[in-house]
Amino acid sequence: MTCAIGCLTAAEMWQAAGAWEISYRFAPEHRRVEYLSAFSLGQTGQQIWGPPLVTAFVIGTGVAGWIALAAVFVLASLLTRPLITRLRVPVTT
Repeated sequence: MTCAIGCLTAAEMWQAAGAWEISYRFAPEHRRVEYLSAFSLGQTGQQIWGPPLVTAFVIGTGVAGWIALAAVFVLASLLTRPLITRLRVPVTT
């Protein structure tokens, strides 16, 4: 149980750092407020619609729903790097 909690905590911290990096890196400086607002809106949508969707579709369909959710997570994690690499912009300091 302790190992699972440690893994979950590490994954959440990694996801948060990555999300902030992506949201800031790809936002043009003169439009950063607009980009970060859209980014925040996406997170808010996840918090509003995520629980009812998981309850209705994942829990409601049983094991098949959990497998489908896992497949979505795996697919998203596999596509993140190639998509971000295509969008890569040089870091300016």
